[in-house]
Amino acid sequence: MLLYRVDIKFGFGQLGFNIYPGDVKIKTDIINQFNIEKKEPELDNKASLPQITIDSSQCWMEIGYFPPQELAVNFFEDAKNSTLDYIEKKAVEGDMLGAIEKGIQIQDLALSEVFTEKDFNIDFVPKSRPKIRATSAELSFNYRPGHVNVDVGRFPVKFNHYRAAVKAYLEKKPFIDINVVKSGERIDIKL
Repeated sequence: MLLYRVDIKFGFGQLGFNIYPGDVKIKTDIINQFNIEKKEPELDNKASLPQITIDSSQCWMEIGYFPPQELAVNFFEDAKNSTLDYIEKKAVEGDMLGAIEKGIQIQDLALSEVFTEKDFNIDFVPKSRPKIRATSAELSFNYRPGHVNVDVGRFPVKFNHYRAAVKAYLEKKPFIDINVVKSGERIDIKL
């Protein structure tokens, strides 16, 4: 039986930020005649990781590992069928012994039960693949720009303002690589 294993490789993405701080250069002779209120820009990001769900329950059931509820139902059905088959077999044997004219004896019936023919078969399990479901990662940004408020008195003020900026870029892409790899062979024989 061919055995496979699932080889999953993944890498996280990486964000890069170019931050240019703002600046205000002020020229005045009277320093107490103005008020500057400065707020820096803010950047919030939320990221969720990719999710991979592997459901191999069908594969396990195909090789005989059932959930407890199904296992109980299967045992009940097997026991019921075995009991009915045994009763039918004994009724047929009784009918055979009752037909005296055919000349069947008890030792003939006992001999037929001792040397029964066995049936040998080869099968490959599991027949179905595991169910693999992947959900992508999510990344969201919340940007709040900064501002500069300048309150100037009656005297003229000269100032130069360089705006602050934040530029986000994807420095490294996230990835998921899923491979199914053959890992060996094995033969199971059920007797």
